Amino acid sequence: MGNINIFPSYKCNQDCLFCAGGGQKGSTGVRDLTTREILEKLDDAVDSNSMVGFSGGEPTLNSNLPYIIQYASDKGATIILTTNGANLSDFNLALELADAGVDIFSITLSGHNAKLHDYLTQTKGSFDRVFAGFKNLSCLRDDYGYHFDIQLKILVTKPIVRHMPQIIELISREFPKPYVIEITGIAIVSNAKRNINEIAIKLTDAAPYVRKTIDAGKQYGQTVKVMDIPPCILKDPDYFKYYKAWDNPYQYDDVDEQYASVNLECKEPELVKGDLCRECIMYNKCTGVTQSYAKIFGFDELKPIIN
Repeated sequence: MGNINIFPSYKCNQDCLFCAGGGQKGSTGVRDLTTREILEKLDDAVDSNSMVGFSGGEPTLNSNLPYIIQYASDKGATIILTTNGANLSDFNLALELADAGVDIFSITLSGHNAKLHDYLTQTKGSFDRVFAGFKNLSCLRDDYGYHFDIQLKILVTKPIVRHMPQIIELISREFPKPYVIEITGIAIVSNAKRNINEIAIKLTDAAPYVRKTIDAGKQYGQTVKVMDIPPCILKDPDYFKYYKAWDNPYQYDDVDEQYASVNLECKEPELVKGDLCRECIMYNKCTGVTQSYAKIFGFDELKPIIN
């Protein structure tokens, strides 16, 4: 038995400029799995040592999602739900999912205000809805005693890079109890590749703002981790401890082959390193950059840390 990532729905209610799954066009020609097919996948792959990721598309578009999550949770698996958060503005749905056994709600916030977030999601009103979702989850966790983590994902893209610390400040001011903050580079495929001039930024150009965002997280007592941005990019050793390599439970042994067969670029991103990386003292701890990033920007930014 191992870990598995399941797509309860291939459809999406947003069309994010940075989407690695193709956005609303990504589901074209792909049939949603039936509930029975999803349960069979869970029976084949999951036990009490497993991590089950539910993503998409937008998984909350599947009306049977609470039942499916409950089924996986009853097997003892750890459940991570990756969602754009818009449908969590419905308190009853947020409550159903918490009751079903979600361990980690992972939600991307793409700006510190509605103008920026809604631009990146290409969906008017999405900021207000995701913010209401954060409010509902915080209420369930902080006021009603539910035991789950709320993970705020900040994807490093050109439009928001200067505003990433403000995202931390906004969340921390509105919801004082700590979140898990994940700052991550993007896979430049599908929508992100089509919008490359608007979205993509070299990691060395983003690094000063990543460090400022980490500082903001520390100031507010948040748990911060950085992924797909190697330590050599962060430069300052004081920040190396925030780097987290891709390993279980965040790497899945099995991904949805039906989706991948139609959207070949949308498979779990392969991480790669440059030849000089072998000289780096962090070589065994670092997983490099996404393959799509390396194809566009190369490895010249990756300077081995010698001492």
